[in-house]
Amino acid sequence: MNRGRWLSLRFKFLLWVISLVMYLCLALGYVFVRLTERNVHEELERRGAGIAQLLAHKSCPYILRGDSEALDFIVRSAIQDEDVRYVVISDSDGNPIASTVSGEDISEKDGAALDPTALASSPGRDDAADIIDVATPITPDMARAWSFAADTPRPDLPLEQVGMVRVGLSTTREGTAVAMVSRQLAPLIFVSCLLSIIGTLLVERKITRPVEELVRATKAIASGNLTLRVNVRSNDEFGELAKSFNQMADALSTTLEKIETYSHSLEDKVRLRTAELEAKTRALLKANSELQELDRLKSGYVSNVSHELRTPLTSIKAIAEILGTQDQNLPRERTFEFLRIIESQTDRLTKLIGDILDLSRLEHGGPLPELQPISLGEAVSEALNSVKGIAEDRGVELHCAVPPDLPHALAQAGKIEQVLVNLLGNALKFTPRGGSVSIKARYLAEEAIWRNSPIPVSGIAISVADTGTGIPKEQLEAVFDKFRQIENAAWGKPSGSGLGLSISKEIVERFGGTIWAESEPGEGSTFHFTIRAAEASDCETGAPAEAERAAAA
Repeated sequence: MNRGRWLSLRFKFLLWVISLVMYLCLALGYVFVRLTERNVHEELERRGAGIAQLLAHKSCPYILRGDSEALDFIVRSAIQDEDVRYVVISDSDGNPIASTVSGEDISEKDGAALDPTALASSPGRDDAADIIDVATPITPDMARAWSFAADTPRPDLPLEQVGMVRVGLSTTREGTAVAMVSRQLAPLIFVSCLLSIIGTLLVERKITRPVEELVRATKAIASGNLTLRVNVRSNDEFGELAKSFNQMADALSTTLEKIETYSHSLEDKVRLRTAELEAKTRALLKANSELQELDRLKSGYVSNVSHELRTPLTSIKAIAEILGTQDQNLPRERTFEFLRIIESQTDRLTKLIGDILDLSRLEHGGPLPELQPISLGEAVSEALNSVKGIAEDRGVELHCAVPPDLPHALAQAGKIEQVLVNLLGNALKFTPRGGSVSIKARYLAEEAIWRNSPIPVSGIAISVADTGTGIPKEQLEAVFDKFRQIENAAWGKPSGSGLGLSISKEIVERFGGTIWAESEPGEGSTFHFTIRAAEASDCETGAPAEAERAAAA
């Protein structure tokens, strides 16, 4: 048995109960033996007193007569009792008159040898120390009683004690009785201890089993198993303890489930808040990046606008100074040339200022222009006429493919022409000599993804394509940003303010359309935009002849 087992509650309980029962049994046996010994001893004392009283009455007349032989006969007859070890009869002075010891005849011994102390402690006697000595005086009353009984009254009887009878009884029978009682008690004590052990085992199992179950359940719960419960087998204190333990385990399990649920909920909330914070952080970073980019673009725009404003103003100022100082000496053709330059630079300034004002109005959400059904063929014709001179100067061919039966568009003619001029101007700007720029239109009756459109589109779709240098794919979306100008290795930084495409995007989207671009570097670019088609009831019957001719061209 290991140390833990030796120190267990079961072993302690068994050891304590068995020790207590054995102690009680031994104590009761000892008490019973002592009581038996005391009873036998008292019985021997009473018996010795009775023998001494009898011998005193018998020996009284013989002492008065001085008959030694009769006294010796009396003591010899008394010694026949197995419990009597010695008898001594002495006179009034204490001198032994007659005495005897069991197994010895001392009638012939001298007076000193008749001392009862010497008799009790004589060598060779094993029971000399286990003697009960009883002394009874022979009183004058006994002598008078004897005198009257013999009808011979004697006036000379002594008035004091006549003599003494001493009887010594052996305690051997007392020891025998005690031994016999001990032998009888030994099996009784053994059986009692055995029964107590069995009863203790039964009681111990009844008491310690619930405790062991509680210990196992406590260890299981401590290890994390909250499903284990204790069986309730009684309604006593252990049963109440088991019920309380089960209630505690239920409450602990419920509390742990709540904690886990709260923990999961808290984790979800933390995860959600973290995701929101990350999203906001990304949004802030993006906004910051956009603001930085916007600031950079604005700085570039201010520089471009300053340059665009300074260049024509410088030209106008220089020509004005020439005209002011040499007006009389300049040929007429030279003067007209200077005036055309002034007109051209003035138009350039007017267009730049107009672009800035248009963008400002569109960004600040001005009132939506009144939409009317317009002939897209006329708008295309006007736009082509506006850029025809530029195309001829650059050596670029213009192509147009607008079906004559194209439905009217729901828009504003001037704004659509502005969008077309911006797209055609950009196409011409990046198309080398000998290239071509084409404009096409078609009607999309149903909403669908058309030509890689970012969203499903419908209505009238217009495309402006060129055979220029193209735009890198990563910059296709950025070309519509404000102040954005795409640089090209062949052309360098283009002229202009970089607002044309941004203004075109704002106009198209305010008319409910969509604008996007497709391009392959070295293969040219194509810009698409859509406009809602007008209802049949909103359109005038037929199209102007000029629009038809422009569409045919």
